[in-house]
Amino acid sequence: MTILFTLTCILFLAVLFSLSGNRHWIFRVPEFLYHQILVVALVQLVTTLVLGSFSHWMTWLTVIMLLFITVWTFYRIFPYTRMSRSEIPDADVMSESIRIYCANVEMGNDDYDSVLKQLNQIDPDIIVFLEYSEDWKSAVEPQLSLHPFRELLPLANTYGIALYSKIPITHSEIQFLVEQDVPSIFADFEWNKNLIRGIFLHPAPPSPTQNETSRERDSELHLAALKIETQTSPTIVCGDLNDVAWSRSTRWFKKKSGLKDPRVGRGMFKTFHARWPICRFPLDHIFVSDHFTLKDLSIGKNNGSDHFPLTIDLVLSSPLHSNE
Repeated sequence: MTILFTLTCILFLAVLFSLSGNRHWIFRVPEFLYHQILVVALVQLVTTLVLGSFSHWMTWLTVIMLLFITVWTFYRIFPYTRMSRSEIPDADVMSESIRIYCANVEMGNDDYDSVLKQLNQIDPDIIVFLEYSEDWKSAVEPQLSLHPFRELLPLANTYGIALYSKIPITHSEIQFLVEQDVPSIFADFEWNKNLIRGIFLHPAPPSPTQNETSRERDSELHLAALKIETQTSPTIVCGDLNDVAWSRSTRWFKKKSGLKDPRVGRGMFKTFHARWPICRFPLDHIFVSDHFTLKDLSIGKNNGSDHFPLTIDLVLSSPLHSNE
């Protein structure tokens, strides 16, 4: 019982850390692991109920802490289960759609053929590469002649970014919203005489090896949301946000921007870490304005990266409707 109590205390403290509002990475990391914490807490709760002695205070305290952990973590991840109601309606399967392929290819990954094979199979209209380097540019550039509209910034710091499109880009620019070496792409697409705004992000995470706190990441999401808030055009945001869907910062981003999450009511779509099945969570995101309906959302196969690619098919159902 002592071991179960100790493990429960660790889980309880982890959840309390995530609720503290402290931006240090130590306090933010537990939020990434809510699904794993929930599973472990449920196993411990069942074990405690079966093996515990309810004549002892330790058993009661363990049960109380485990009930709090399971209720809170389930409450947070519930929207990203099939039990929840979806935010974005399903589209007619016969409708013409825009297909977007978003992949953090991992800068050190040299399995270019796997990525190119995926692209040939998926045939996306828009391709977004994150951790895009000069090596990746040299490897994929000759194979993407069908995507002549581009905005590219290869970098050697894992924050290079690239946009390739079959759909005409009427305007695009690279912005450094918070950090001088962490770019984002803002682009306008002309599709069937409709203007679509695309925003592609990859803020730096809170971690012991990068930013000590989540301040920079949260600030980038904040600034992006403020820009989107004033948009009336159909809007798509995608990228590796280095944040989970149920976190305080991502939920604030959704609320402020007014965008919808296609995963709500459909599943978590965990994209990271591709090599660690037990420790996997949804770091790569796509958000859209309510001009869109969803035809398909899927995770691709491993392509050598530590992230799985994310593919989405969107139907523009109300091009003249404002999302304000």
